[in-house]
Amino acid sequence: MPFNHLSSSRRGQSGALGLVLLTAMVLVVVGLGALAVDLSHVQAVQGELQNATDAAALAGAQAMVSDPSNADADATAVASENTADGRAVAQGSGCNVNVTVLPVDSMGDTSVEVDASMTVHHALARIFGRLQDSVGARSTAVYYPSVTTLYANQVFPIAPSLDDTSQGPALNTKHVGDQVTIAIKPSGGNAAWTSGTTVHPSTTVLREIVNIALGLAPPNSSLSPEMTANGTNQIALTQGLHNGVDLSGGQYPGRLEGKPYIVMPVITGSNPYVQSRELRGFIAVHVTGISRGPDSLTLTGTLVKGLVQGAGGLLPGAGASDPNNVLPELSAATVKLAPTN
Repeated sequence: MPFNHLSSSRRGQSGALGLVLLTAMVLVVVGLGALAVDLSHVQAVQGELQNATDAAALAGAQAMVSDPSNADADATAVASENTADGRAVAQGSGCNVNVTVLPVDSMGDTSVEVDASMTVHHALARIFGRLQDSVGARSTAVYYPSVTTLYANQVFPIAPSLDDTSQGPALNTKHVGDQVTIAIKPSGGNAAWTSGTTVHPSTTVLREIVNIALGLAPPNSSLSPEMTANGTNQIALTQGLHNGVDLSGGQYPGRLEGKPYIVMPVITGSNPYVQSRELRGFIAVHVTGISRGPDSLTLTGTLVKGLVQGAGGLLPGAGASDPNNVLPELSAATVKLAPTN
């Protein structure tokens, strides 16, 4: 009898312990489920908030094209048209929104930064004392003004072709920030020397225009006239003069690579060594490398401003006619989101 009583007691204790463990496991599973549900909710709100700041920053940067004074207001308005956690992303709706228009940098570019934050209240995690979490998002959009007119002494006397593919993808497929290669050589190049006029340039003239553009010589407007792309201006082209204008030697590499960008006129057509071509617009390139071969000169760099075609200094509308389909950007500027820290 004593033995049976002891066995029964142990079985009771074991059953009670099992019930406690089962209850604890259920609580843990329920708790983890509650946290997972609320975590998914927080992540969804975070995504909604990021979409709102992206749209707002792009709207603010786009306003820089037409009316910079509206950048702040446009960004704020677009943010408020978006929702996160069922609430408008706007001041006074349980959300903080700040718009900052950053100063113009050395390349004439500027940025619009939008920060937004809000508090997300939990539904299930509250039973464990976690009542809420704060979420935030930040977006920066950059406004890169395009070049429509070159004034005297601004042109760099190399004219690359928009649609030539001898150096890889054509320039008319490039966007701000893309790498570009501009090569002058008797065959297989995508660019040629130009004075920016209809006059066939000599080595002496080209060297002086280069020196003026890089600040190595005083201005001389008779050598570097004002240029406006309107689809009809003709510019004379020359091949094979790079040996007389060696950009890979002397002060040229330091001057070229030290400038935020150089502006070059652009033409169309492969093998651009003909007497003249139509001036179609301009590109601005930050030069990062210069190399010279026995019969070639190559510049490598980054496209820092978009291409635009204009007439008489006026900018075309966004839907401007482009029958040859060679202009990737028919607007006064390029606007895009930039990485944020």
